Amino acid sequence: MSDWVTVENSPKSGVLILCRGGVWWYETPLPRRIHRCEAQTKGWTSSTDYVERCACGGMKLEGHWVRKNERRKGRKRNVASLG
Repeated sequence: MSDWVTVENSPKSGVLILCRGGVWWYETPLPRRIHRCEAQTKGWTSSTDYVERCACGGMKLEGHWVRKNERRKGRKRNVASLG
């Protein structure tokens, strides 16, 4: 599943989004808690902004991964609010 597939392409707004295997970052299984982030979804949100997203929810901005394991944290908050 290493082929990049275009899932959104809007030349008018400058948006181009590619997903590994055609699957969005939030639809893939969560990686292990301790992992090396890698791009599941990448793209250009405008003519100059390039962003990568890991399956854990982390974002790569300006060469650094930030907000790692964001999906895992969100799931904990949702479960806690139910109880």
